[in-house]
Amino acid sequence: MDLILASLPQGVGYGLEGEKIAALAYADDLILLAGSKVGMQESIDTVVEVGEMLGLRVNSGKSSVLSMVPDGKRKKHHYLTGRVYSVSGSKLRQVSCVERWRYLGVDFESSGTSMIELQMREALDNITKAPLKPQQRLEIVRGHLIPRFMHGLVLGTISDDRLRMLDIEVRGVVRKWLRLPKDVPKAYFHADVKDGGLAIPSLRTVIPALVLRRFGGLASSRWSVAKAAARSERIRKKLGWAKKHVRKFTNDTHDINITSEAQYWREMLHASTDGHELRESSRNPASTKWIRERCMEYSGRDFVQFVHCHINALPSRVRASRGRRNGAESELNCRAGCMVRETTAHTIQQCFRTHGGRIKRHDCVTRFIAEAMTTKGWKVEVEPRFTTSLGCRKPDIIAARDGVGVIVDTQIVSGQRSLDEAHRAKRRKYGGHEELVRLVADRLGLSCAKSVRATSCTISWRGVWSGASLNEMQKLLGLNKSVFEIVPGLVLRGSHTNWTRFNQMTAVSAETSNRATGDLWA
Repeated sequence: MDLILASLPQGVGYGLEGEKIAALAYADDLILLAGSKVGMQESIDTVVEVGEMLGLRVNSGKSSVLSMVPDGKRKKHHYLTGRVYSVSGSKLRQVSCVERWRYLGVDFESSGTSMIELQMREALDNITKAPLKPQQRLEIVRGHLIPRFMHGLVLGTISDDRLRMLDIEVRGVVRKWLRLPKDVPKAYFHADVKDGGLAIPSLRTVIPALVLRRFGGLASSRWSVAKAAARSERIRKKLGWAKKHVRKFTNDTHDINITSEAQYWREMLHASTDGHELRESSRNPASTKWIRERCMEYSGRDFVQFVHCHINALPSRVRASRGRRNGAESELNCRAGCMVRETTAHTIQQCFRTHGGRIKRHDCVTRFIAEAMTTKGWKVEVEPRFTTSLGCRKPDIIAARDGVGVIVDTQIVSGQRSLDEAHRAKRRKYGGHEELVRLVADRLGLSCAKSVRATSCTISWRGVWSGASLNEMQKLLGLNKSVFEIVPGLVLRGSHTNWTRFNQMTAVSAETSNRATGDLWA
């Protein structure tokens, strides 16, 4: 191909900033450029002649010609449709103004690169109609569909409005799949999985960064044609547009990378009301493995319910009244008569209706950890009772192995405060109680109380691990990482069960009922 390109006639081609471009070549794809009919036919004949000398032949059936003739008076151009050019006597087909063709993965039409909106909409409809789990649809979108169109968007004609509308369309379809309300923060869709998001690429932030990375190095190239392309008005406008939009999520346009985009969406998510409690997710990947790596282990229904708990999308009174709170504040109080605002956290973590469900969720996690410890050779006892001078103490797990003892207490807490601080408080409660530590050592048959260590299994009701708790348990207990990756799923299932339990029950607080009865008699 180098010999063929070197043999093309001089002076025939397309003028670009003082450079003459006679051909575009990539592997066995070849485009010839000429400014006249004679020049084009001469280039075709040269390629055919030199190619045959080298044992290469041009396939006239797979070749075609696009001929545009400018009309200066009308400021338009016409397309020739008659067969004018030939290869070894075979006439080549002329491309009409209504046809589309593809070159190196990009679709073109007479006006330039073709619009992809209809193609993306059709692909999303096909995914929706397919008998797939919601998590399977998500994986197709973020791993195949969006990357498929990125190449064409980077090289084609783009605008911020086009990218914004494409993002809106993708988020709208994903909302239907996951049954999410419209006020779920958009950062939840685009933030990375390790940050607590769904990791759907945002075209509005990804495409400008890709444009800078792909076109930004043209000016420093050694190839004169690449430098000429960098000087062209089209490329300068494209780079100017990309820099303008990249500044929206980073101040450094010289070092654009995946990290800067991820940081932008992470900060947006954790600054939102619904995403604030997910801020510690990035410290421990085990908190979010269920979103992508382990998502196929769950049913579609479970996955949707996990997402609703994870991003606080359950329709409590407080959440459902966003943007239209014109009534009395009492209308936002808990339906069970708790005399506090009915938030999702209250219904799942505090309301008396879900007290039994919280115990079951807690016991489920405790049993799972205990079974995993037994598998690793620990001699485990669950919920033993110890009478101390400070009262009865009942740690969830005590265990011994190789002369070492541990106290593990499970707690599923709110993510509003620091999870690590909640872990340290629980560790102080048991580890700082010297009398209890001695009793545990005696119960486990250990000669020295100093060989007993206390820790906690601390995780939020939205499935986010305390980083300190997770690291400490890994070192002390020696459990596999998969054990800690499964626990968030158990917690989220229990949290959603509590929400269902709250809505199915009709019990009302006895204190509220007595107060109402007293008012009536008065």
